[in-house]
Amino acid sequence: MFSALDKTFGLSSNVPAVGETTFPPEPIVESTPIEDDMTLARNTLRTLLSQGSDAAEKILSIAQDSEQPRAFEVASEFLKSVSDVAKDLMELQKRRKELETVVKPTKIGTQNVFVGSTNELFKAIREQAQEITVEAQDVEVVSHEQT
Repeated sequence: MFSALDKTFGLSSNVPAVGETTFPPEPIVESTPIEDDMTLARNTLRTLLSQGSDAAEKILSIAQDSEQPRAFEVASEFLKSVSDVAKDLMELQKRRKELETVVKPTKIGTQNVFVGSTNELFKAIREQAQEITVEAQDVEVVSHEQT
């Protein structure tokens, strides 16, 4: 019906049917190369761990069927490799947390605001002045006179 208008204005007629849901495109999130590398490494380790678990079951069944000592040795070495991947995954999480604490700068407030009445402000100033005076009186003055 609107195909002539679509052609005239260069529009596409990709209108969803009634009851069909469309989702907005996912926003593009900018990430740092460190985050990209961490994500890639984590996904790779998780894939290896999943595939390793499946392979370990098959290797153990082969070892049980063959009843050969060498097959059990290979199976135990493979299980150790899979456990090393799990340790690597945990180490990656630890490093990620360390990097997040290093990368995120702390915000330092440079403007301090006193919340209270002027009488309270003057009282606080007097107390600080008295503390400074007491500290100055506690200091012994030594004079080095040359004769």
